[in-house]
Amino acid sequence: MDIHIKRHPITCEIGSKTYRGTYWVAGRILNVTTGMAGKSKQVGSMPNEALARQLLEAMAKDGKMRGARLAANSSVCLHVIMRSLERNCYANQK
Repeated sequence: MDIHIKRHPITCEIGSKTYRGTYWVAGRILNVTTGMAGKSKQVGSMPNEALARQLLEAMAKDGKMRGARLAANSSVCLHVIMRSLERNCYANQK
């Protein structure tokens, strides 16, 4: 038996940031996933896309989205990595 579950892209905006995920329905359960997290809820009277957006917004507000964390920390991480590389190169030259 070959079962293909159709996945749909979903986005939401909070402030000036756009968050992206994917949703699909398996039976009566709607699933939303991102690069970092996932959330599920039983399908009810709300349209699937609206429910998926609601779940995605909840994950974004809970800080469970990869983009939010990386964007805030990327310049700090890059600086730490560069300093570490500089120290290693300097130590190897001695």
